Amino acid sequence: MNSLVFSTLGCPNWSLEQAADVAVANGYDGIEIRVLDGDIIPADLSPARQAEVRAIMQSR
Repeated sequence: MNSLVFSTLGCPNWSLEQAADVAVANGYDGIEIRVLDGDIIPADLSPARQAEVRAIMQSR
Protein backbone atom coordinates (compact mmCIF):
# COMPACT_ATOMS: atom_id res chain seq x y z
CA MET A 1 0.00 0.00 0.00
CA ASN A 2 1.28 3.45 -0.89
CA SER A 3 1.23 6.29 1.60
CA LEU A 4 0.54 9.90 0.75
CA VAL A 5 3.02 12.17 2.50
CA PHE A 6 3.42 15.91 2.80
CA SER A 7 6.86 17.55 2.40
CA THR A 8 7.87 20.65 4.29
CA LEU A 9 9.87 21.78 1.23
CA GLY A 10 6.66 23.27 -0.10
CA CYS A 11 6.07 25.41 2.99
CA PRO A 12 9.46 26.61 4.24
CA ASN A 13 8.02 29.46 6.30
CA TRP A 14 5.54 27.31 8.24
CA SER A 15 6.22 26.04 11.72
CA LEU A 16 6.44 22.29 12.11
CA GLU A 17 3.23 22.43 14.14
CA GLN A 18 1.43 24.24 11.31
CA ALA A 19 2.70 21.77 8.69
CA ALA A 20 1.65 18.82 10.86
CA ASP A 21 -1.80 20.29 11.44
CA VAL A 22 -2.34 20.91 7.71
CA ALA A 23 -1.17 17.39 6.87
CA VAL A 24 -3.57 15.86 9.39
CA ALA A 25 -6.47 18.08 8.30
CA ASN A 26 -5.97 17.04 4.68
CA GLY A 27 -5.66 13.31 5.32
CA TYR A 28 -1.96 12.80 4.64
CA ASP A 29 -0.39 9.64 6.06
CA GLY A 30 2.85 11.33 7.08
CA ILE A 31 5.26 14.21 6.69
CA GLU A 32 8.68 14.29 5.06
CA ILE A 33 10.45 16.88 7.20
CA ARG A 34 13.01 18.51 4.93
CA VAL A 35 12.80 22.11 6.14
CA LEU A 36 12.77 22.93 9.84
CA ASP A 37 12.89 26.41 11.35
CA GLY A 38 13.20 27.88 7.84
CA ASP A 39 16.30 25.90 6.84
CA ILE A 40 17.15 22.49 5.40
CA ILE A 41 17.56 20.16 8.37
CA PRO A 42 21.24 19.91 9.32
CA ALA A 43 22.87 16.51 9.70
CA ASP A 44 23.93 17.51 13.20
CA LEU A 45 20.47 18.44 14.52
CA SER A 46 20.81 18.48 18.30
CA PRO A 47 19.33 15.63 20.31
CA ALA A 48 17.16 18.16 22.15
CA ARG A 49 15.68 19.49 18.89
CA GLN A 50 15.21 15.92 17.64
CA ALA A 51 13.21 15.19 20.80
CA GLU A 52 11.10 18.32 20.24
CA VAL A 53 10.34 17.28 16.65
CA ARG A 54 9.45 13.76 17.78
CA ALA A 55 7.11 15.13 20.47
CA ILE A 56 5.37 17.42 17.98
CA MET A 57 4.83 14.57 15.53
CA GLN A 58 3.61 12.16 18.21
CA SER A 59 1.07 14.70 19.45
CA ARG A 60 -0.72 14.72 16.08
